[in-house]
Amino acid sequence: MTMRIARRDLLMGSLGLGARLAASDVAMAQPRGAEGARLRDVRYRQARATNMFKAPEMYPNALAVMTDPPGGLWIAQQKLKGIQAEHYHVPEQAGPDQVFLVDWTGKVLKTLSSASEVTSGIAYGDGCVWVVANNEADYPPPVTGVFQVDMNNKTLSVRQIPLGGGGSHGAKWHDGKLWILASRLNAIIRVDPKTWIADFAIPVVRDNDLLSGVHDFAFDDEGFIWIVMLNRSGGYAQSVHSLSKYDPKGAKLLEVASMPAGTGYAHGLAYHDGAFYGCDAGHPDHDSTNAGWIFRIDLI
Repeated sequence: MTMRIARRDLLMGSLGLGARLAASDVAMAQPRGAEGARLRDVRYRQARATNMFKAPEMYPNALAVMTDPPGGLWIAQQKLKGIQAEHYHVPEQAGPDQVFLVDWTGKVLKTLSSASEVTSGIAYGDGCVWVVANNEADYPPPVTGVFQVDMNNKTLSVRQIPLGGGGSHGAKWHDGKLWILASRLNAIIRVDPKTWIADFAIPVVRDNDLLSGVHDFAFDDEGFIWIVMLNRSGGYAQSVHSLSKYDPKGAKLLEVASMPAGTGYAHGLAYHDGAFYGCDAGHPDHDSTNAGWIFRIDLI
């Protein structure tokens, strides 16, 4: 599928795709030097995670809130297949990736599936779930992209992520648009779900030890974007997960809220009724004690 770009300067130039955030170490600290001066207004604070319930199946890797009746939380499962299974030296997990709608106590209300491979993002909007793959799915034709699935488990569309395809680590529906964290671009892009044209992008600041990796994201009540970031670490005990707050209009990093080392290993992120919610996929690459849990994240 050929994609058109709405604005020629979509990703470069004023958005500063290569912007850097310097920090003295993994602990929260104001960045220094010329790079730090450009971001000296960034606020640093703490957050805490509280376990709520286990996901219906292992490897919960993405979250989305459903406000339509009956309401609840969509949990997307990520099975390890292909290069992912090879990387972690485990057998491929048979069957399709599933998505579960649960209530806020963890009771399963609905189960759907898709042809997505290594699912790393899910959004709910327009009466559908939008399941996002982080691997090329064995779908005719093979695709690393977005699977639109209705509530009857019918696949309505399968499309590559705009502006170069590639994998994804998150997606959300907001104000009638689909927002996708496009890994190849290192940016969150806004996509019209009907025309499939991307017209805006927010580059992710991830150039230091504290903000090294990236997972899912969510919108709060005021329309700010919060992205799950992780530090460089040798294991779960040293892992620090943070929520980076961005102004979606100016594509500017405003705030970083970090959880204590060894807690809140968030892969998926959602926001509901004044609080954030995360899920821990529990893959073999770390020794997380929160594997499979859905937890609440509160800013302190």
